Amino acid sequence: RPTNPKLVSYVISEDNRSVKIDWEAIVTGVTGNHVNPDNMDYYLWEYDEYDEDWYQVDVTSDLTLTYELNNPNEPLSMITLGLQAYNGFNSGSGITAFTVMLGKPLEMPLKDDFANGRLSVGPVGISSSLSGEYAPTWHIGDPGEVNDAIAAEEGDYALIGHTAFNRGDSYIHFPKFSTVDKEAAEFEFSSYDHPASAKLTLLGTCYGQEEDIVLGEVGIPSSTDGWKKHVFQLPAELLGKQWVDMRLHVDFIG
Repeated sequence: RPTNPKLVSYVISEDNRSVKIDWEAIVTGVTGNHVNPDNMDYYLWEYDEYDEDWYQVDVTSDLTLTYELNNPNEPLSMITLGLQAYNGFNSGSGITAFTVMLGKPLEMPLKDDFANGRLSVGPVGISSSLSGEYAPTWHIGDPGEVNDAIAAEEGDYALIGHTAFNRGDSYIHFPKFSTVDKEAAEFEFSSYDHPASAKLTLLGTCYGQEEDIVLGEVGIPSSTDGWKKHVFQLPAELLGKQWVDMRLHVDFIG
């Protein structure tokens, strides 16, 4: 039985309608014994949230394949894919899962205030360098549930993160949007500044950008400043692009 596949990379296409997936050849089994990589097949699965089950979408003996949306105008959505290795009958590995945001990028201007406790603009993804029970958790709620003093205006909601381990981080993946024909653009969000709040780093990337671009940081204040608005200008590297992927890194350490 082979070990779980190890991804090398997954690269989103320029139109955000497909993702090219590459992985390493598997040469060892779960008990450490040798397996023959030339006889290995790799199955690509897609997770259905409603059925809570995996469905096969492709199979190959190569170390690469491309997942593509059936409908090129499909709305932006979070898609969870999984790669599994097979070395013969009843010898499947575990599934290596990952999530991508594919579909038609949104047009600016965009605004989401979590009205009625729901997302209204597009999908928001959460990831972490930690996994499972150690990763911070998030939900949309009334800020007053954390502390009466933090409450926003009546009826307002916020994205609230929590960790019980005094460690960990999260990446908040905002809906992808297009900057085609845009000479300037800015990204704005509000957060509650408090000595016990988390350090925030805003990152951006686009097709062909090999490294994340740091747009700026929100440090931890020494006193309670309350709700503050933070505005960041998009650099030239993120303008004129079919899609821009903005992520907020939230550092819970300390």
